Amino acid sequence: MNEADFYKKFRFNILKFYKYHLTDNSKTPVPLHYFGCLIKGTAKIKTSKTELNLHPGEVFYIPKGLKYQSQWFGEEVEFYSFGFEISPINKSFLLQKITCSEKAKEVFNDLCKDIPYTQKGIGKLYYFFELVADGMKTAERSNVNPTVAKITEYITDNPDMRLADVAKHCSISESGIYALFKRHLAKTPNEIRNAAKCEKAISMLTTTDKSVQEISDALNFSSTSYFRKILKAHTGKTPLEIRKESFF
Repeated sequence: MNEADFYKKFRFNILKFYKYHLTDNSKTPVPLHYFGCLIKGTAKIKTSKTELNLHPGEVFYIPKGLKYQSQWFGEEVEFYSFGFEISPINKSFLLQKITCSEKAKEVFNDLCKDIPYTQKGIGKLYYFFELVADGMKTAERSNVNPTVAKITEYITDNPDMRLADVAKHCSISESGIYALFKRHLAKTPNEIRNAAKCEKAISMLTTTDKSVQEISDALNFSSTSYFRKILKAHTGKTPLEIRKESFF
């Protein structure tokens, strides 16, 4: 690898947004690992399984390959972003806030002076990672059947697709899908589909001013009342409650 190719694997930036901003990486896995720190504004980073609320001064980590949406709030939003393709630590870490020791804070603050990146800055980034890694949450090894995982991901990405087409794409029969889900997941394909639609509904409720009827229609629910019922079962909240809580 030549020097130019090596440096392409890093992205050191100070990013700024004005008013509200949405970054949608829910379909395409993020290509780099990221450490970041808010300077101004607030933010939410949401995946299908977790939600991270961020405030100024908080350092956070986004793992390479994650699918997520990030929402940025404030008259002016500003944050440090340090991306890197190759991790120096052979562990899989979760999306999370980072608890920093005084030494780690010192190294991170020094790192923030190396934008755009320098050779010394890359060294500081990896040193920071080593300082905080022992306290970071790691991903548990998945015991999910790989075929079930593939089907679940495909339904989540294509919630309006007929199960017959999902089965064809995944090279399995419809009855085979039901049998696998019953054995390994204790959920039905329709429950996975509704969960995916609810996540899209939450995004639309918190990022647009569309009415509940419009969102229900856009997500192909049979009726608004059924949409409310499924959303309540999935989140424990009504559309209005979700909208109110999005402004913190």
